[in-house]
Amino acid sequence: MRPPRRGPGPSADAAWAWRALPTIRRVTWHAAGDADLAPGDWALRAVGGCRLLVARAADGTWCALDPVCTHAGLPLAGGRVRGRPFVCPHHGARFCLVTGRALGPPAVAPVRAFPVRDREGRLEVLVP
Repeated sequence: MRPPRRGPGPSADAAWAWRALPTIRRVTWHAAGDADLAPGDWALRAVGGCRLLVARAADGTWCALDPVCTHAGLPLAGGRVRGRPFVCPHHGARFCLVTGRALGPPAVAPVRAFPVRDREGRLEVLVP
């Protein structure tokens, strides 16, 4: 049998929790405007102090992405929603609207994706 673990932790050091507290990030839902986009449309919206690309996939799913392409660092504004993928207007990189995963070259790294919910016609995005 192993001896009990000794070291930093709540039982070994009561101050441990207070030292760890600043590293815990608060994640909250932020207002993202009206749910007024038709399927296949997108808009840049200020959400929780940052700008996000809020889109509605062709199937009606609401999505939010970081508005900068990971391939060249250029803005995704001006791109197109093609079903669930979003196509970058500059080099044609495709990203999944729901997960942010890069679906085709030239991008290989994902963009950040954020959960979106529709609350009685008002959108909310979960932003750290």
